[in-house]
Amino acid sequence: MNDQPFRFEYRAFAPDFGLLEPRLRALGGAPLIRESTEVYLVAASRDDQNIKIRGDQLDIKQRIAEREDFQQWAPLGKWSFPLAADARKALTEALGLDTVIDQAAGSALDTLIDHFVQQRQVVVIDLFKRRFGFEIGNCQAELAEVTINGAALKTACVESTDLAAARELSEQLGLAAYPNTSYIDALMRVTGLTR
Repeated sequence: MNDQPFRFEYRAFAPDFGLLEPRLRALGGAPLIRESTEVYLVAASRDDQNIKIRGDQLDIKQRIAEREDFQQWAPLGKWSFPLAADARKALTEALGLDTVIDQAAGSALDTLIDHFVQQRQVVVIDLFKRRFGFEIGNCQAELAEVTINGAALKTACVESTDLAAARELSEQLGLAAYPNTSYIDALMRVTGLTR
């Protein structure tokens, strides 16, 4: 982990956010728009790990704290394929698996996905994101259209290293009226791993 302070995050998922969207656009101005196709790896026993592959790069984050309804996530690392031994070990630990992922399985994204599909210990989830990012004061905010294994949803998020600023903005936008739900919790619900 690095020495930089970790951001506090408040994220919600809904079919529509009503007035939150125009409020966010009014406060944030023109958004930075990004699109990505991602693969999430989810183990039913680990809702504190955010494991995704975007742009042929494995990215692992761990939830390290919860304060005042906000979650704090720490990046554990980013690795490119083929996955070196340290990356395979980190992925094995993050998924809570007993056996370290072997070199052949970590050689490419398709091989890794096939490995998990055959073992059935990990759910592989395809995700498309169209993100609208905003900088508002000390906070970053985001509104995104996501497609999770074909299911369309929206997500909104406020994050900052300044918890008071993040809380104030989430209340101002109306985001605090929705339950704080991490990507992993939302993915587990959509795929039926939890209710």
